[in-house]
Amino acid sequence: MSFTTIDAVAAHYPGFLRGVANQNPSDAQIQSWIDNQAARITALAAARGYDLTDLAANNPQAQVLLALINENGAAADLGDA
Repeated sequence: MSFTTIDAVAAHYPGFLRGVANQNPSDAQIQSWIDNQAARITALAAARGYDLTDLAANNPQAQVLLALINENGAAADLGDA
């Protein structure tokens, strides 16, 4: 379960064009970075005794914070590429 979208991550780089032929990196790659960052976030929270599924579903502020952390991590991966 990821907490953000490809659109939100790509928005960090206004010059990055999506939906064009031979887009590099692909949306699939960006989604992979999002999923990897979400897995890290979830693992860190679980190690500290938090269940993010319940937390995000029941607390809108928590959902926004998780989305921001996920988005920034994946945007860093996109920037590195």
